[in-house]
Amino acid sequence: AWHGTRSDNFYGIFEHGLLVPGEGGVRVANGSAHGVGIYTANLDAAWLSEGFCTPGAPRKELLVCAVLQTWKVKHVADAQVVFDSAHVVPLFRATPPACVRSWPFERAGKKPSPVPSAGLLRPLLVLAFTRVLSGALVPDALRAKGCPAITLKAAGVVFRRAGFLPKELRDGGFSAEALKRAGFTLRDLVIAGFSAAELEKAQFSTTKLKDIGFSAQHLKGEGFSASVLKAAGFLLQELRDGGFSAEALKDADFTCGQLVSAGCSVAELREGGFSAKHLKEVLSYGSQELKDGGDSAS
Repeated sequence: AWHGTRSDNFYGIFEHGLLVPGEGGVRVANGSAHGVGIYTANLDAAWLSEGFCTPGAPRKELLVCAVLQTWKVKHVADAQVVFDSAHVVPLFRATPPACVRSWPFERAGKKPSPVPSAGLLRPLLVLAFTRVLSGALVPDALRAKGCPAITLKAAGVVFRRAGFLPKELRDGGFSAEALKRAGFTLRDLVIAGFSAAELEKAQFSTTKLKDIGFSAQHLKGEGFSASVLKAAGFLLQELRDGGFSAEALKDADFTCGQLVSAGCSVAELREGGFSAKHLKEVLSYGSQELKDGGDSAS
């Protein structure tokens, strides 16, 4: 949504956020016909906000804002009146394209679908906005008002400084990789509920996953191979107890003798790809034992 104001207000807004009249000494400046709140305009009705810009300015600059659609936001034709400052976030300044004033002369037909604020932002704009807020009070103030992380994700707010918990950020849509870059530890992300596969994608090694407490059985269930777990330091017995077959352990370059020591039966070894001749030569089993295991020694 658009929000129009004098350009000399921009600095204060980016430092403290948009405020509902009555907060922080802000007074009603342009009336409150539809209630005391922050007045914004739909993206296709920028003209509603242009009249509140700096008079005589050669270029009309407006604030592009993310508005959380809740019961605290009232829609009046092409306007949105926000009654809780935690539900609107100024993202960046922009000059709107020329538009036709459809109302009150002619109501627009089908309204555009809501646009996720992430779709409005380019990476450089996010980076610039993050720098603006890096020393500001906006994240803390919004968190204190109960604003969820998902509301502000696209704005590039410094969530870690705002005190959001890793689980809140995960529920808000942040990946393990993003939270790792923000400085959260592996333990933080495990507590937040990220899976081992997600943590591996965030460049945490399998060895670190093992050290933090993931078992061979758990990692097998998430698709980690016996070879990968062996390289990470898991013992053969841990892998066997974790449910890996003799075939998977053979593929991980464990020898026939090692598998026998780990408790694999002749039948399992045969199913794992070891021949009867190989078993007889390496393990010195008798013909009858090999037959009992499912094959002939001849």
